[in-house]
Amino acid sequence: MTPKTDKHTLSNGLVILGEQMEQVGSVAFSFRLPAGTSRFGQGCCGAGAVISDWVFRGAGKRDSKELIEALDGLGLHRDSSVSSNFMSFGAALEAGNLGEAIELYSDIILAPTLDSDQFELSRQLALLGVAALDDEPRQKVMLKLYEAFYPHPFGLPAVGKSCELERLTKEDAAAIVKEKFNLITQEIYNGFTSNHLKTFQGGNQTVLRFTTLVFKRRPSSLVRRKPRCP
Repeated sequence: MTPKTDKHTLSNGLVILGEQMEQVGSVAFSFRLPAGTSRFGQGCCGAGAVISDWVFRGAGKRDSKELIEALDGLGLHRDSSVSSNFMSFGAALEAGNLGEAIELYSDIILAPTLDSDQFELSRQLALLGVAALDDEPRQKVMLKLYEAFYPHPFGLPAVGKSCELERLTKEDAAAIVKEKFNLITQEIYNGFTSNHLKTFQGGNQTVLRFTTLVFKRRPSSLVRRKPRCP
């Protein structure tokens, strides 16, 4: 049986894509934000790797530990990624917990704590990711080829460059979050039902706040820059 795909655009412009598969009880969702590597300011290569970890270290009224416990308590299998144009946050979980998961992600995207102490931990993790490429020569070569083939800034590696990560400050990263976290599309797969769509239309005030506030910010224009380090 061919899965049914629904598309709904809310009055504030938020596009919701849903793929119905009634035979399964799980659900997966993904938020795509215009915060890819090509959209950052000069000297911020790798900022996406830092930010995608930093925003999960406390959001809303929850500190880092409380937020992780809340996510784990829902049985979430989390995933995040950074591409040239987008930063994506997603998860898979039991369909009955979707509403609570969306509420948590509304805080993660709209109200991350961005604690100064937690920033350094996220930055060090990103630096370790770059250093780990020395043990993966094939991946390292492919990243170099990608950067050489595509015009700047579209070939910049999402993992970052150590020279720019070392100079990245919490103010730089916080400015990117404030400016770029404008919601583009939400995708829901597998256990999607019409009841979930009703949640976004008015059954959950937190989600309404989430979808409305995001589109009050205008998407930023592409920032072109020259590399600062090899």
